[in-house]
Amino acid sequence: MRSRTAGMGAVAVVLFGASGCSEDASGAQPSLRERLSAGPMIALAAEPPGATMTSTVSSGSAPAVYDYELDVAGSIVLRADGTGNVTLEGLELDIEDLVITEMALPPDGLTLTNIRAEPSGAISGAGSWAADGSSVEVIATGQLLVDWAFIDSAGDTIQLSQLAIDDVDFAASAVLRSSGVIDVSIEATHAADFFDWAGFVTLSDLHIATRGTDP
Repeated sequence: MRSRTAGMGAVAVVLFGASGCSEDASGAQPSLRERLSAGPMIALAAEPPGATMTSTVSSGSAPAVYDYELDVAGSIVLRADGTGNVTLEGLELDIEDLVITEMALPPDGLTLTNIRAEPSGAISGAGSWAADGSSVEVIATGQLLVDWAFIDSAGDTIQLSQLAIDDVDFAASAVLRSSGVIDVSIEATHAADFFDWAGFVTLSDLHIATRGTDP
């Protein structure tokens, strides 16, 4: 596997929405675009399996490949403007510790902790809206920043340098439900290497899936 020092990779984001505000004077509920124009903040939890990635460890005679499934949580503000553009604001994703065992990486293994990923700024794209306005899709590209640390053999937490990942692909969609609840789902995918540690450990094939509701 070709390694490179990078960060969290391409992220695919899927968001489903529905009207949940009070009715207006005519008795009609706000449209999806009206709901998103307010920029609701939505808490996110893992959509199983959550965050998945692969590590390749080169400490033995042949590289050993391990797959991981990690919990993930976070929040996002999803906003639509009058022209139909959709913006992802304040996306924050906290990922469970990644533990590479002593068996996989002798003698002490490796634990990556305090993993947080967020774009370097708001991510915007032109929305593709259904004719009746009940759903929207958007694709955009931006930069993702990753802060994290590792736990050394003495149990101390050592901060790692921030990773800056360019060319992260964001794909978002929202669907208006009749129940008045906004269902949110986010997927993040990077099908390539995104981190290399001293030639011993390469992380790759990142996929993140989360969901949330508003209200």
